[in-house]
Amino acid sequence: MAAGKPAAYEVTGAAAVVRNGKNERYVYRGDSFGADTIDATNAAHLVGIGLIRGIEATEAEEPYKGVSVADLKAEIAKRNEGRADDAKIVPAEPGNRPEVVAALVADDEKLAAA
Repeated sequence: MAAGKPAAYEVTGAAAVVRNGKNERYVYRGDSFGADTIDATNAAHLVGIGLIRGIEATEAEEPYKGVSVADLKAEIAKRNEGRADDAKIVPAEPGNRPEVVAALVADDEKLAAA
């Protein structure tokens, strides 16, 4: 990564509280977010304690970018057809886009490894 402000950040710890103004959210290991969605002081703190790392924009591309949450949920329902209960895709928070995407990505990786 070039010197200066990164294009995005990736969570390397278990979770990080990302603050932007008066808003805050939890972002979990492996998830990424744009550098414009975090306060500079919060970013410096989280990088300093090893919870996040700066990444290039190409590393931060979401595999399901531009796909609506409704379509992501429909994809999960389609993939779950005919699967045993213990093999079904179940996002940790079904209404939370990053969790839905994470569940699909995990399933993609599982299918690729099979």
